[in-house]
Amino acid sequence: PQLRHLARPIGEVLKDPGNVRKHDRRNIDVVKASLAEFGQRDAVKIRTATGQLEAGECRLVAALELGWTHVAVLPCDDDAMGAARYAIVDNRSAELAVWDDPGLNASLGVMQAEGIDLGALGFDAA
Repeated sequence: PQLRHLARPIGEVLKDPGNVRKHDRRNIDVVKASLAEFGQRDAVKIRTATGQLEAGECRLVAALELGWTHVAVLPCDDDAMGAARYAIVDNRSAELAVWDDPGLNASLGVMQAEGIDLGALGFDAA
């Protein structure tokens, strides 16, 4: 609901053929589970001049697989190089973060005890 004012028909959002980030089935399924449970909480970013994605391809694919007709879109006025740079830093910055393993294990343990499917979060019991 908070992003409804950014909604556009999903067919207007174009994948970037130069996207260097690839999404496997597990990745897409985790994002689908998140979208199904929580809705879209972060707009996909597109380059205004082309309509091509800068960030959010996995969310777009997951939304399509869920049968969504609209997604929240944030247009960005980047040139081609700016769009490529943003796409890379958006993905890379998440990879550079590290988990607090004891805290993560404790949180996942509580969730597992409550019957939460850890697979939907991208984890397993091991």
